[in-house]
Amino acid sequence: MGEVEINGFDEAGTIGNRLHFIRVGICEPEQLRPLIYNILHFGSFSLSKNTLRSFDSRAQREYLKTILRDKEIKVNYYSFSPENEVRLLKKFIKAEEAMHFNQRGKLLDAFLSDDNEKLRESVDKTLQHLKQYGTPDLRSEFFIKSHAYRIIIEDLANTSRLLSRNDGNRHRVYSYIDGGNPFTFWRKRFIENDQTGYFSSDTPIYGVTKGDEYYPTINMAGNIATITSQNPSLLYPQNVRDIKLMENTEFDEFYSDFYDCMQKTVFMNRILFFGNINTDLQYLIPFSLHLQNNHQVFEPFRIGYDGRSAESSLDKFYRRFYNRASADTAVMGPIRTQIDRDMKAAFERRGVTVKDCSQYVTQVTNLINDVCEEAERSALGANELNRIKTKAQNTITRISTR
Repeated sequence: MGEVEINGFDEAGTIGNRLHFIRVGICEPEQLRPLIYNILHFGSFSLSKNTLRSFDSRAQREYLKTILRDKEIKVNYYSFSPENEVRLLKKFIKAEEAMHFNQRGKLLDAFLSDDNEKLRESVDKTLQHLKQYGTPDLRSEFFIKSHAYRIIIEDLANTSRLLSRNDGNRHRVYSYIDGGNPFTFWRKRFIENDQTGYFSSDTPIYGVTKGDEYYPTINMAGNIATITSQNPSLLYPQNVRDIKLMENTEFDEFYSDFYDCMQKTVFMNRILFFGNINTDLQYLIPFSLHLQNNHQVFEPFRIGYDGRSAESSLDKFYRRFYNRASADTAVMGPIRTQIDRDMKAAFERRGVTVKDCSQYVTQVTNLINDVCEEAERSALGANELNRIKTKAQNTITRISTR
């Protein structure tokens, strides 16, 4: 049996400017290190990019230095230039135009026929086609960034410690990309068509909604991307790889898969949080489930109250993120208000399994204890180790108290 490597990927930047992509690779025994470094530098197990930006540049620099000193963590830097973004966007627009023209031709053929059933079917397909274009800016962003991730994943053959070995062992290399399925729709064809011998069923690739907050390795990649994009001088003297454009034959298949993906939203094991849940508990529940269930991906969402009713709050969520209520799990905090009771009832009417967050306290406590054990194995000073243990004990006390 070989070793296991965990890879997290995230990016920072906006389309039209230089995009910064980061890959963080950690072998499985050290995969809790990102949680340790978050506590030491930011005081919490995890944090959003907005929260990270609220820390001064000195704290961010010290965090980055700590990671780069850790020999168990490998960081790779990638840059997508505005020039290549524009070239890719031009090809994308041409492909979109061709798809629209093809759809138009099918609709006209149906109108000119005497077959009402054919016309009805063609109109339905056209409406389904047009639904994809409600947010064109987001659509183009998905395409450009997913293209970048596709190129970066291919580079794992060079950057992964395990894939680059040729020791005869069957290693398993997991890749987790922030953002969910719109950024990883290409993974099946990529693995099936691989000619290098590096990628197979032992190199699974997952897109994770909100992975930059809930999954430690992705969170670390997102933190580094955010810090270095705000202060590019911190990239020195790192080797920043340029992201190239794929060949035309690959592009056509890539666009076809993208078009199919955008017609239906896909999620894995959604967890819907509502109510007053301790922040650390909420952040650690999906990852603790992930560890308990052999690397299954659990995608978290926070369901807010829209100010009108619980039903309309859920309606908005399911309209935007696809209605698969029977497969969802809702996790609630302590019921303290009428809104909490209404939200619980609204979930149950839709057939969503509702669980109290207290059901997860034991497994999250075990995870926190594992973090402490990993800290003890790390090369931390006594003061740093004490800070980790203090944070751990305070968190366990808070999440165990209703």
